[in-house]
Amino acid sequence: MRILRTEVFTMRMKLACALFLLCLPTVAIAQADPGSVHLRNDCRLATQVLTTGQPRPKLQWASQMYDRCPGFAAQVASAMLRARTSTDTAYLNAITFPANQLQDRAVFEAALEISADRGASIPARVYANRVLYWIRFPSAGTDYTTLVDVDGDGRTICTRYGPSSHASVQVIQPLPTDWRARIHAVTSTVMRNMSEPSPVRQSAVCVALTTRPE
Repeated sequence: MRILRTEVFTMRMKLACALFLLCLPTVAIAQADPGSVHLRNDCRLATQVLTTGQPRPKLQWASQMYDRCPGFAAQVASAMLRARTSTDTAYLNAITFPANQLQDRAVFEAALEISADRGASIPARVYANRVLYWIRFPSAGTDYTTLVDVDGDGRTICTRYGPSSHASVQVIQPLPTDWRARIHAVTSTVMRNMSEPSPVRQSAVCVALTTRPE
């Protein structure tokens, strides 16, 4: 009788273990799905913020989703082109800020186009020049003020600090091989044109002088 009970107990343990192992994939799927759904929802909201600028409190958050959401760089380029006549500096700052740590051909082309566009707003052109500056110096401490203000000697400040040696740049779509020459051609033309608005010229100086042919 004792032997029979032992065998029954052993069989029950084996059955319990088998059922547990069968349930593991289901448990894993149940745990994985909420995370992926959450990320999809986050990326959907980030796209909405880039597109519309709303909800306003999410601007900074959305600008930091570049390394988590597929197609984010293309969304940035599209947002820049749509906002080329905007004077909303908070929105322009947010949609161009990802260029601080990512490089993408579409973003490059959008920035180059806006930089040269006299029909674009002054803030949009300055922020486009910041994107071009970051292509040359990723993660440099550059903002609207440093690009348009001058120091006591009349020189444009350009940046508060140089690029970090620890900066990690995410390349989405490689830049064209002549990116440096094209940036210099556009920004040096703007820089020399005295009829251009002063903030646009000043920011172009920062980019043109750092992309001169070596």
